[in-house]
Amino acid sequence: MYDDYGQFIAGEWRRGSGPQSIAVCDPGNGQIIGQITAAAESDTQDALRSAGQGLALWRETLAWQRADILQAVAREMVADGAGGRADDLPGKR
Repeated sequence: MYDDYGQFIAGEWRRGSGPQSIAVCDPGNGQIIGQITAAAESDTQDALRSAGQGLALWRETLAWQRADILQAVAREMVADGAGGRADDLPGKR
């Protein structure tokens, strides 16, 4: 299930290049539900490079455009049920 996930770098999910695995746990009960491959230094460097490029683009975007983008993302999150309500968290019912 987690083979396609690990690090989200430069707009895509990719496996880490590190030699170790990391357990993925269900935060509601602590049970291990999968494994991902850890990042290597090269993954970290790629992520930092990509973040720097993204920051440069974001900095050039006008404030009203950034606001429109963030509001659109918030609308999608609410529509997808990710509104961030504490009552919806596991163990809070």
